[in-house]
Amino acid sequence: MSQRSTWRRNTYNEVSATEQLKARRDLAEHVRKVEQIGYTSRYGTYDAAFGWPGVTLKVAVILFIKQTDADKAAMKKMMMPRHHAAL
Repeated sequence: MSQRSTWRRNTYNEVSATEQLKARRDLAEHVRKVEQIGYTSRYGTYDAAFGWPGVTLKVAVILFIKQTDADKAAMKKMMMPRHHAAL
C-alpha cells in the first residue's frame, strides 16, 4: 500500500463511527439554536485537494443568514473559492 493510501485510510479512521455521529448531532443542535434566534442556515459541501496530489476531502460549509433579509435567505446556491493567496 502506498504512503498516500495509508495516510488517507488512517485519516478517515481517526474518529470512530460513534464519535462521528455524536459530532454530527452536536453540530445539528447548534445549528437549530442559531436558527431559533432568527437565522436561516444554508449547507453545502465541496471536494478540496488536501495533502498529496490526487487526495481530496469533502468540506462542509454552513452559512447563516438573518431571516429578515428575504433576498439572501432565499438563496439556494453559493460559490466557494478553491485557491487562497499565501497568508
